[in-house]
Amino acid sequence: MIKKITSKENPFYKQLRKLYHEGAYRRKTGLLVVEGEKLVFEIINGDWTVEQLVVSESYWKKNVIFKKYKKYNNIIILPDSLFNGVSDLITPEGIIAVVEAKSLTFPWEQDGAFLILDGLQDPGNAGNLLRAALGFGLKGAILLPPAVDVYNPKVIRASAGASLKLPVLRMEANKLIEIFHKTKFPLLLAEAEGGMEVFNYKFPTKFFLAIGSEGRGISATLEGLPHQKIFIPMPGAIESLNAALAGGIIMYEWAKNRVNL
Repeated sequence: MIKKITSKENPFYKQLRKLYHEGAYRRKTGLLVVEGEKLVFEIINGDWTVEQLVVSESYWKKNVIFKKYKKYNNIIILPDSLFNGVSDLITPEGIIAVVEAKSLTFPWEQDGAFLILDGLQDPGNAGNLLRAALGFGLKGAILLPPAVDVYNPKVIRASAGASLKLPVLRMEANKLIEIFHKTKFPLLLAEAEGGMEVFNYKFPTKFFLAIGSEGRGISATLEGLPHQKIFIPMPGAIESLNAALAGGIIMYEWAKNRVNL
């Protein structure tokens, strides 16, 4: 079915805006939005359930959809002004998919590293960390509130879609503490200073790696658990790296020692 919506009072349009901008609403409905031609067609051609494709009038006129995926016809067309009222991009490509969220199996039983985003709220940093985690072979990630929603469109874009492929759990502190005691995995806290230099650290077979927010650092919840602090030594005249860069270096160092990169 191909349908055109022209009013911002349309119920579906209001829902689309909420899905795009409200993490709590995404979690409540079990839906998410993916924006941008490359990511949308990866979703369409993957094993995701696409509820709706939404395109701008200018995108529709290009007929790109039928050239790339001729069988798909569940499409809503929006005037460019309404489409731009949904997207947070300055120059949107003009295509969004509304997709059913799905749960990926969290492989607790496997050896490897599990990333904890400890209250990390910046979607760019979170997305880049999840992209690095997938690229370096980490087994999954845990989001500890108030961390940004994994299905935030900015996170999906910054991760280049990695946030849709890596098993990710969002959980409260009490649940994380329960899992920590149950799994007995060592906990590594990434710090600006103190503890062991990451380049001299021998990583355990299984472990949690926690990256805190740049403003608040590691939470009291994780500081209160048995842990090992690690840091990246820097001879230059700067106090610290941003969360994504620091986390990427640590994950690379683990992967390098693991697979001889």
